[in-house]
Amino acid sequence: MLELPLATTSVAGLRLPAAGGGYFRQLPYALTRRAFRQFDREGQSGVFYIHPWELDIDQPRVEAPLLSRMRHYTGLRRTEPRLERLMTEFRFTSAARRYGITEEWVPAMPT
Repeated sequence: MLELPLATTSVAGLRLPAAGGGYFRQLPYALTRRAFRQFDREGQSGVFYIHPWELDIDQPRVEAPLLSRMRHYTGLRRTEPRLERLMTEFRFTSAARRYGITEEWVPAMPT
């Protein structure tokens, strides 16, 4: 098993998430940029993720409690432009390529 800790950064002594998903949509872009600049300076890799639905601004709206709707739908319109900006500012690769994971490394699923 390979554990890949998600990107975080510290601001005023607080450890904040900066790896993607809702954090990427709802928190200032500068937070994510700060985290990845720090990883670059330290010669480390930072883990970033995005859910495909977070790029779909036309997704159906589901009736749900207000807090759930806010968590799910806030920032959808800015996700794609932010992702494009992030991809121009930093280089990314897959975890498999970064850590040299091959098909032989992954155990076969029992039948």
